[in-house]
Amino acid sequence: MRFLTQFILLFTIPFLFGKSVSTDISPEVWYCNNTLLKQTVARALSNDAVNQNIDEIQAYLENSLLAYFTETNGKWLISVSKFHRVSGYIDDAAANSKTFCAINDSSLEVYVVVMRVE
Repeated sequence: MRFLTQFILLFTIPFLFGKSVSTDISPEVWYCNNTLLKQTVARALSNDAVNQNIDEIQAYLENSLLAYFTETNGKWLISVSKFHRVSGYIDDAAANSKTFCAINDSSLEVYVVVMRVE
């Protein structure tokens, strides 16, 4: 019964509402409309030299995006966590924002959020 419930929640409901469970970059889930942020996070997660340690991923992202953050002003948050998945909803405004990027890489068990907070 539990399997059936999970199947319904994961596949049937998203199908009916037109929201896919994952994107074309399986097994990752990307909510990121900013090409620079997405490419930078993708490079960090695919770089074997840094992707095994969340502190190294965090440092890589901070260093790589520093010039972009300086150009765009405001205050930015980079959050990288392992073995943790934030539950919640990404509405259309956040999913299409140029100042928000959330990535869940289930193969590395890494969750990354980059967003402008001010």
